[in-house]
Amino acid sequence: MQPEFFFTTSFLYNFFKQADEDKEINGKLNSHQQEFVYFFESRTGYVLNDGRMKDLMTLAIPRKVIGQPSNPPYRPMDNKSQDTSNRYINTQKEAITNCFAAFSDSFSPAVCNSYRSQYFTPIFSSKEVQENWAKYSGKHSVDIVKDKFYQWTDILAIFDLPSNAIIISDRYIGSDQEKIKNNIIPILEHFSEISTQTVPVIILSSSKAAQERQVYGSSEFNDLTEYQTYLEEWLNREFEDRLKVTFLFLPKRKIKHDRRIFTKFCLLNIPKGLDILNAQGQALEDTEPSIRSVFHAEIKKSQNFLRLKSDVLEVVNASDTLSITI
Repeated sequence: MQPEFFFTTSFLYNFFKQADEDKEINGKLNSHQQEFVYFFESRTGYVLNDGRMKDLMTLAIPRKVIGQPSNPPYRPMDNKSQDTSNRYINTQKEAITNCFAAFSDSFSPAVCNSYRSQYFTPIFSSKEVQENWAKYSGKHSVDIVKDKFYQWTDILAIFDLPSNAIIISDRYIGSDQEKIKNNIIPILEHFSEISTQTVPVIILSSSKAAQERQVYGSSEFNDLTEYQTYLEEWLNREFEDRLKVTFLFLPKRKIKHDRRIFTKFCLLNIPKGLDILNAQGQALEDTEPSIRSVFHAEIKKSQNFLRLKSDVLEVVNASDTLSITI
């Protein structure tokens, strides 16, 4: 099932009016505007007329998309008869909690942040879309060059929307405490900074890799369960009340070879593995991370992200240890 999105006519008017003006001056849309136009043209959802529908229909792209005579991708949302609030704020709030993301200029930054943190539903203003949308669509990623220095916060820049859960999948990362210290802890630090409530983090790793690297049996841990408990206690002490970390050591065949970080909205794939940095933040190899986002301009890439997320959720929820949605 494809996610649906909520728009107000005032947001759409403000965005497309500014985009048209910028195009007239510069000869083209900027990258954020162009990415959003592709996104808007290829998705479905609802539009609430908060007073700007007549003005909106004077603009070419909204008129083409919303004004389709049959099967329009965006259905009109009725104003609640009892909603007498300015710009139908109460109707908007109800719609926002029932959609994947909302686009409205009716809320202050504080209210937008509150919805992102409490309901994991982002509200985007037209100004934010004009200035930052290429980031959310997954257009920009950081190429990692061997021997150069990086911070995980920069690599994870796309992840600034709070998520109701985080899944980290890397067959080998769980079998090396030093690599966990150098990479997993900085990754978790990034997510802890954008979370205002305790968020579950599931780390998938290979039980066979742990056995081959002798992290238990001949070491201080008697078995894999004891080693897993140690890792979870260690990381949950580090991120108490912010993240709830669970390791799942599974048969190698159940974990994709690709090393990925999933949230509700996007995934980051790092081909060379999540252990790419040493203790000083220096890259050990060249690698080109790729991003897939639910907000991607190309609907096929958005659908691919949703499929991959569904696949990894199936693995997690089949473990009999956890049951999560994301």
